[in-house]
Amino acid sequence: MKIKTLLVVEPSLQMRRLIRLIFDDKVEQIVECPDGPEALAVYSNCRPDWVLIDLNIKSVGPANPTATAAKPLDAISITKRINQLFPDARITILADYDDPGLREAAFLAGASEYVLKDDLSSLPALLAGPSLAPIPGRPADSESGAALTPDLNAVLTPTPLEARMATEWSHSQKRRNPEGG
Repeated sequence: MKIKTLLVVEPSLQMRRLIRLIFDDKVEQIVECPDGPEALAVYSNCRPDWVLIDLNIKSVGPANPTATAAKPLDAISITKRINQLFPDARITILADYDDPGLREAAFLAGASEYVLKDDLSSLPALLAGPSLAPIPGRPADSESGAALTPDLNAVLTPTPLEARMATEWSHSQKRRNPEGG
């Protein structure tokens, strides 16, 4: 399935241009936002199939457009907010460095992937990833006219956080009972 819309939330114009070059022939529409508040509004309007968010976004804006007080919106907050409003969102965090604490926070907020910027060449491979299975509630596929249905293998595949938690649980059980019986 070809992605129809990709939302790129990245403050650096150069990085947005690089991502556009990577995906220009792979995605029908690329929408760019330099900051968090704009990303929330754009996501609500265009419901992209995939969102790439720079981990280091530092922006201030109201989390609620009707709010009067400004509230910081970092990548984790944006991810969490989008997932609260749209549980079917697919969000990939783009990071300059690997920080296990931030990676875990990203997954807990609802990110699907955490990719280092020095490995952007791996992003196109994620296009065919299981988390891009058609999502219930999205419009029908315009080419076939058929309603999009979820790929059961994708639905049943654990998220990275779920897999990590299962591994940690398994290790803790082995420590509790070293004989295994």
